[in-house]
Amino acid sequence: MLDIDLFRTNPEIIRESQRRRFANVEVVDEIIILDKEWRQDVTEKIQQIDIIKQQSTEKEATVLKAFAALNAKLATVGNLVHDSVPISNDEANNLVTKICGERRVASPCQELYNHVDLVKLLGILPVVDFTSRGLKPGTVEWDSVRGDVRKAVEDYGCFEALFDKVPVEVRKAVFDASEEVFELPLETKQRVVSKRKYRGYVGQIPTLPLFEVIGIDFAENAEKVNAFTHKLWPKGNTSFSEAVMSFTEKVAELDSMTRRMIMESFDLDENYINKHLKSTKCLIRLMKYQGVEEIEEELGMEAHTDRNMLTILCQNDVKDGLEVKTKDDKHWIKVNPSRDSSFIVLGGAMLHVLLNGRVLTGVHRVMRMGTNTRFSAGLFSVPKTEDLIYAPDEMVDSEHPRLYKPIDFESYFQYTIEGFGRRDLSALRTYCGL
Repeated sequence: MLDIDLFRTNPEIIRESQRRRFANVEVVDEIIILDKEWRQDVTEKIQQIDIIKQQSTEKEATVLKAFAALNAKLATVGNLVHDSVPISNDEANNLVTKICGERRVASPCQELYNHVDLVKLLGILPVVDFTSRGLKPGTVEWDSVRGDVRKAVEDYGCFEALFDKVPVEVRKAVFDASEEVFELPLETKQRVVSKRKYRGYVGQIPTLPLFEVIGIDFAENAEKVNAFTHKLWPKGNTSFSEAVMSFTEKVAELDSMTRRMIMESFDLDENYINKHLKSTKCLIRLMKYQGVEEIEEELGMEAHTDRNMLTILCQNDVKDGLEVKTKDDKHWIKVNPSRDSSFIVLGGAMLHVLLNGRVLTGVHRVMRMGTNTRFSAGLFSVPKTEDLIYAPDEMVDSEHPRLYKPIDFESYFQYTIEGFGRRDLSALRTYCGL
């Protein structure tokens, strides 16, 4: 039997063959007509099926969104108030049923702490668990974790994330890559010095002589990572570039998930969230803090807030060093991750602007303690366009008036590393506050 494609592409050769056989020539045209009708019917059916699939997908998304909205609203309603509970807006009128011990009274030189203060003094950051295999938008697990993330960034501007999708070998590879690159001769590292601060190599800073950093821009782009690698190793270094790209790919998932959760918690539109996530790039920074011989603590990096959207850090087995300031500006929390798979997530200035000040920027510093060298690797989500950053109208109302003028990220970044703005923790309000 002849292939139907021959009837479609060269029917005349078949007609001639039929004539030579003294066979029916008209049957060729009949087959062509039947084929066209069949293909038309199939095309229409496929189009109908595609429409049904699209409608089904849209309906499923609508149902999941409605279910998530229902759960979010349910979570805002407290338990039923018992008839014995006094009606009051606070605890002032509550009935005292039992007193244990004597109430302490602070002396003139003494300060008493409540349970919240004690938690801060103990150095405990909120811990958010991202390890559930069922963690997908629209699920109960997602809504629960989203609530934890929202509270953490509102109260602390940062949290410890338990995230096990970065294999141990990937973490080890990125720290091996860090050691390898920082062991290169200074003149080699200076091949990647950039005019843009904290991209490329930065080191030999008079005020921070034992600190070095390598910043790799567009780390999600294999071509750019390989080009960066070849500047340091002209013959290439596959293990270095693969370590950077693998680390970026895995940690970027946590970054995207966290920002999506934060924005969903403020009821921002799905299209807006997707557009936002596509508007950023990944900047990977490999950082080294040389150990010191002195026993006492020494400042390794001054107190500051990051200027990007979100920062995600992990460090080698030298645990001590990173400290985060509490919301009341009274205490420093020593950040000691509870697991080897933990990451520290810090809100940045651009996210603070985008959400109209509703989330904190994590004020942090690094203290050098002991002789061990501390390596850390961080993913910084950075705006990749020249579009101005500003809070959408949904984030502005009578209770939350607009706090900042539209801001250009690169201009603000430059401001914070020059002159007075560099050490000013309120630089954002100074630069673009209303």
